[in-house]
Amino acid sequence: MPFRAIFTIYQKELMDVLRDRRTIFAMIVLPIIVYPVLILFIGQVTAVQVQKMAEAEYKVGIIGEKSSPTLLEELRSVEGISLLTLMEKPEEAIQTQKVEVVVEIPEGLEANLKNPNRVKAEVKLYADRSRDQAEFALRKVQASIEGLNQEIVENRLKQGGLGKEILTGIEYTVHNLAPPKKMAGKVSGTFLPYVLAIFLFMGAMYPAIDLTAGEKERGTMETLLMVPVKRSHIVLGKFFTVMTISFIAGLANLLSIGFSFHRLLLGSGELAEQFQRFITVKLLLVMVVYLIPLIALYAALALVASTYARDFREAQNYITPIVFLVIFPAFMSFIPGIRITPMLSIFPVVNFVLLSKEAMMGNFPLQENLLTFAFNIFYAFLLLRVIYRMFESEEVLLRTSEETTVNWKALFRPAVWSEYPALGQAIILFFLTSALTVYLGIPLQKGEILIGLLVTEFLLIFLPTFLYIRLAGIRWTTTIPFRLPDFPISMATVFIGVSAWAVGYALFFLQNQILPAPGPYIQFFESLQKLLNENVVLGILVIAVAPGICEEILFRGFIQAAFIQRFGALWGILFTGLLFGFFHLDIYRLLPTAVLGWVFGWLVYQSGTILVSIFAHILHNATAVFILQKFPEWTGAEQVTFPIFSPSVLTAFVLFLLSVLFLATSRRKKSTNSSV
Repeated sequence: MPFRAIFTIYQKELMDVLRDRRTIFAMIVLPIIVYPVLILFIGQVTAVQVQKMAEAEYKVGIIGEKSSPTLLEELRSVEGISLLTLMEKPEEAIQTQKVEVVVEIPEGLEANLKNPNRVKAEVKLYADRSRDQAEFALRKVQASIEGLNQEIVENRLKQGGLGKEILTGIEYTVHNLAPPKKMAGKVSGTFLPYVLAIFLFMGAMYPAIDLTAGEKERGTMETLLMVPVKRSHIVLGKFFTVMTISFIAGLANLLSIGFSFHRLLLGSGELAEQFQRFITVKLLLVMVVYLIPLIALYAALALVASTYARDFREAQNYITPIVFLVIFPAFMSFIPGIRITPMLSIFPVVNFVLLSKEAMMGNFPLQENLLTFAFNIFYAFLLLRVIYRMFESEEVLLRTSEETTVNWKALFRPAVWSEYPALGQAIILFFLTSALTVYLGIPLQKGEILIGLLVTEFLLIFLPTFLYIRLAGIRWTTTIPFRLPDFPISMATVFIGVSAWAVGYALFFLQNQILPAPGPYIQFFESLQKLLNENVVLGILVIAVAPGICEEILFRGFIQAAFIQRFGALWGILFTGLLFGFFHLDIYRLLPTAVLGWVFGWLVYQSGTILVSIFAHILHNATAVFILQKFPEWTGAEQVTFPIFSPSVLTAFVLFLLSVLFLATSRRKKSTNSSV
């Protein structure tokens, strides 16, 4: 029967897929954890930007300020706008960005407010609605006029006036000074650069895999290497081939966009007219120029991953995480109010999407164009050097496929016990605990936050770590070393634990200058502080003891042991600290959390026992809670500075630095989870 044969083949192929740990990681683990993290971080950045724009000070121009003192007084009372008297035309003031909104008050408006039976006088509002700043300023002005309208209507009704006109106070119309082409550019500039950034990488991904890992799998790489041609020429030949194919894909995307807007929107009225004016030959040529450095970067990046891979399937698994690294910065085009700057021109993908967004609105900043082109080409050159080194190494080029199957039975009945966890096991456990925290921990914390945090630490972080160590056959004593530290190290640990709060707060406020935390975020910690004040014992257990034990066993124990074995002490501690920062899913505390993770990791490495990081973590969190109780204004929504020169902060800084200096000069104890 053919169905039986089909089922046998299906069963065989399914088992082959499930046995490959890289496929399982790329197919199941990575999407489960990346999408929630991506949404959380993008949401936090967007919230910061929206709050920043809502709280910004906007300039509003007034024409005819003597025509209505009542309206003028109302506008002056609006928070977040400053009034300027204009002598020029509204169009000139808006185009030069002297003001965001122009309010033109007609003569006789004040008399109209007192006597509604007179001829109506209409207030005119002018704004360039393609600018996000102008939209926010316009909303403030509109809200002010609407509020004054309600007040006028209430007064008229009290006076017993007659007629429908009594229900109307100030009438106004909004005149959008942005041309239709610019409005279409604003809408298109939000999503088109994002789509282009992703499809361009897709265009580079598959030819890069086929030209490197595919050749290894077909056995033609050896033949190519025997040709009397320099390795650098081979690298450049493959690089330009990938660039050409990716460029054709990008060009096809641009031509398809232009054709769709010009042909498929015919008969759609004003929308079609706007987009047909927006897509021009000049814009298409500019976008082609923008594509070249990004395509070069994509081609080099895809070749690095696929050259290192042994075969086609492994290359796909390596490139899958890179796709997510492309998606994340490409999302910047959706965040309102963010525009290209010289600083943002340094970051790849971000510079492309923001520069493309500017071009679609008719702006071509020269400095940012040059910086973007230069940095993307520079990054591509560095990656080309890496590819060249790989082609110089036959160990990399001629690697054959190794056994990458998962022995499911061995996970539950390990035949051999390992002294330390492998790097892959550490990554799997990190993603497992992250997924449990996202999908179970966060919903639990939305109910009873303290109980939810306690459950998260012990059941979703500690328990999976303990079970994984047991089931994977890893020795607990070598991976997570528990032994009493020497007295000097113990004292240094105590001093670091009670003084690290100053470093953490300083880093938080430093990051806050670049990425300020929004009001709801601050309010959340204020409400958490109130809960801690109500139950101090439970609060210390949840905020200090639980994370000090559970998170340290996971990160400074299991994960750091694996990373140090693979990368050495320096990079192992750095990578573990970064994972520790990202694990908390809090972009506003990413920098201080990562730095504290590095300090705790270094403590374990120097002392050879995890007890020091556990106690330092507990002391740090408990001290931070105490400091917040003593200085609650530091977390207030209006607090923008950190009292770095106050006696308590300076004392903590000095104590922290002296303790770190002592550990740096002391002889390191042999760490049981270190190969160094």
